[in-house]
Amino acid sequence: MNELYTDRLRLIPLDTENLTLFINDIPKLQDVLSLEKVDVFFGEEIKDAMKYRLSKVVN
Repeated sequence: MNELYTDRLRLIPLDTENLTLFINDIPKLQDVLSLEKVDVFFGEEIKDAMKYRLSKVVN
């Protein structure tokens, strides 16, 4: 996985598996990517947009 790092930032492109976790199970994604645990809330509009993006990646 190609990642971009700076002193303050880590950008991680999500593959289909991780994008699915992002949509459905953020705490598990935080574990998989060794991220700091924070409470994250995304509204249904954002989740729908991510599901649409995932459908374009898979198909």
